[in-house]
Formats: sequence, structure tokens, C-alpha cells
Amino acid sequence: MQPRLGALVALFAVAAAARLAVALATPLSTPVSDMAEYWERALYIWQHGALYPNSWRMPGLPVSLAAVFAATDGPTLVASRILNVAVGAVSAVLTSWFAWRTGASQRASLAAGLVVAIYPTLLVYTTLVTSEGLVVAPLMAALVASTYASRWARVLLGVLMGATVLVRPAGIVLAAAVLPGLARRGGGTVRRRLLDLGCVALGGLVALGPWWLHGAAVHHRIIPLDTTGGLNLLIGNGPGATGTWTFAHVTALQATVLRGVDVTTPDGADRATSLALDAVAADPLAAIGRLPKKAAGILALEGREHAYLYSIGYFGDLAPGVVRTWGLAVMASFPLLFTAAVLGIAGRPGPAAPPVDPTVPLFAWSLAMHLVTFGDPRFHVPLVPVLAVCAVHAPSALRHLASRRVALAAAIVLALVPGWWRQGRAYQTALGQLVTPGGAHRVVSFDDLAP
Repeated sequence: MQPRLGALVALFAVAAAARLAVALATPLSTPVSDMAEYWERALYIWQHGALYPNSWRMPGLPVSLAAVFAATDGPTLVASRILNVAVGAVSAVLTSWFAWRTGASQRASLAAGLVVAIYPTLLVYTTLVTSEGLVVAPLMAALVASTYASRWARVLLGVLMGATVLVRPAGIVLAAAVLPGLARRGGGTVRRRLLDLGCVALGGLVALGPWWLHGAAVHHRIIPLDTTGGLNLLIGNGPGATGTWTFAHVTALQATVLRGVDVTTPDGADRATSLALDAVAADPLAAIGRLPKKAAGILALEGREHAYLYSIGYFGDLAPGVVRTWGLAVMASFPLLFTAAVLGIAGRPGPAAPPVDPTVPLFAWSLAMHLVTFGDPRFHVPLVPVLAVCAVHAPSALRHLASRRVALAAAIVLALVPGWWRQGRAYQTALGQLVTPGGAHRVVSFDDLAP
């Protein structure tokens, strides 16, 4: 039995209504930082009908925004929120569908979708011009496609994997998480398996080919992803690296080893990569020693952007009770979801599980990728639906508390609790400042909230 259409429609409506409520309750603020870069690229595409003349930032979000601009009244912030509301609601439905395809009951699959529908940070992202919310839809669509066996499903899988990468380059981990399972799946000859993988590759080429041709035309070389990777690698491994991201560290890099280097260009990205590799080679033990800090950063509490953006007036002058309630909800949501997800993974059946379930490999590969660069809680936000799918199996695990796997799951969570506690206290202090008279204009240091 598949999820009832009526239940999926209701889930879509709940997710859309929750996002619409958040969008209507917050002002249309000018994009800042990374948001401004995405916005400027979307404007360029809308105005010129062509991709921007560089490879800094993947084009998925700018192209999507430009398409909404063309379909509405032009470049308005309302258009951005329309996109986020629609994509968020679709993401909730896709999460539910994938959960059902990987063995969850109808009720559990709807619960997974409901998590995505009302997850506090995903709701906040409705008001932001960022790729974290947008990437969830192609990511979950790709996972759904991976559970079907036809050749057309394989081609569609490749297209959706490429689309995920076009929104966020970290989506490349889909290949590592999904393709090995497909290669082992369903028996058949080696020739058949190679043909299946070839169909996936064809779909990926269709999606990514135009971006590669763009890079070749602009830079006279193929840019597989974008040019942000060099700087990210240097932030996580270069001089002064701590394993996380701070304004102070990036500013110091720009004033020293990156002075005169334009990291938005392929040559500049190569230079940053070379500096990072040199630093690791010079002190490999220090690089290894930063790995726990990076892991803790990826699995840290959410809320850093929320507190900072509110403090600079991005969300307007909200009532103190709203600020405190939302702040606490954002902080509490990830530990609860992650705990349930880890228990759900521990409680999954072994050989009886469906033949394709890339949730755990996807999370593991994503974690590994960011251990190479640096850790930040926003990196796990696109994986919230994946964690939700794992979490719906937690009740099964709780019925077997004596199992060794559940004990290991508890140990993993307990290892993160001290970090969550310290970070939570820092956020509580920030919230206390923000809810005082004039708190909306008291800037909370982004660096002080680093995981």
C-alpha cells in the first residue's frame, strides 16, 4: 500500500501554510552576505538571459530565482519567498514518499514528512535567499528515484543528482551514497548493471553539461563544481584553522596568505587549495586533531544565523516572546531529531531491510566531506529530511533497549551533549540580549556563537 493521495495533499498544505505564515510574519529584508551573492547572480541571469561570467556559486538557486522572476512581477523578494514556500512543501511530500519506499509504514512515512513540514530551521529558511532549503527538493527526489528499477528511472536519477549538485556542490555525495547500492542491486549480468549506471551517467551529463560548457567558455577549462572549494578547504586546514568558520579567521586569511588572490577564479581557488594542502603536509597531526572539532561543528545546534540575522534587524522588531520561543525551538530541534535518527538507525532490521536505502551512507559521506573542509551546523540542514526518515524507526529501536546497537547510539548522542550544552548556554545569552529593550539593534557576534 502506498501513501494515500489525500494524506500527501494534506501534508503539502501543512508545510505550505507553515512556511507562508513565517513569510508573512517577517519583513522583506535586503539580502546580506551569501544571500546577496545569490541574489546578484539571479538578477544577472534575469537581466541578460545568460549565466553570470564566473563560476563562483553553483547556478541552481540563481537560475531558479530568475525563473520565478520571469513568471511573476520581476525581481522581488516576494518571488524568493514564493519559491521557498513551494519547494519546502514539495520537499515534505518527497520525504514522506521516500520513507515509504524504504520500508516505513504509511503512518511513519507521513510522520517523516511532517517533521520536514514544521522543522523550525527549515521554516526560518523560507525568509532567506540561500540554497540550504532549495536543495532538499532535488535531493529527496533523487532518493525517491533511486528506489525504482526502470531505465527511465535511472536516467531521471542522474538528472536529479545533477540538479542537486547544481544547487549545492556538496550534493556530489549522492553519487557515493547511491551508486554502489545500485550496482549491487537486483542481480542481473554485469552488462546490465553497467548499462544501468550508464543511464545514470547520461542523466547527470544532461543536467551538468551546460554548466561545464559555461566554465569552458569563460575560463577555458572545465569547472566540475564551482570555485568555492579552494577557500573552504583553506578555512578548514590553512593557517589559523580551528575546524569551524569565523569572520575573524577568514579576514585574517584574506589579509595574509590570500592577499592579492581572487579566490572566486579557478586560479585563485587552485592557489587556496595548494595553501591548504601545504599546511596539512607541514603539520598532519594538527589536521587530524581538528577532525573532532569539525564533526562537532557539523552536528552542532542550529541557530547561529538566526540569532545573528535578528540582531542586525533582518527579521524586524519581533516581540520578545516570539524571539525567545523561536530561538529555543531552533536550538532544541536538532538534538531531538538527531537522537531519534540515531536510535532509528540502530533499530533498523538487517537483512530484511529493502534492497536500496542510502540514508545512512548519504549522511556518512556528507559528514566525511565536511571533515575535509570545516564543520558548521548549516551543513546538516539539507539532511534534515534524511534524518527524519531514519527517525521514524526509533519506536522500533526503543522496544529493544538491550541491543548493543542501541547502546552505541546512546553513546554517540551522549558524546555530543557537552558541546550542545555549552553552545546552548551561549545562545541563551544571545537570546537574553536580543529580547531586552532595543535588543533588535544590538548586534550579536557571529563568531561568539561558533560551535
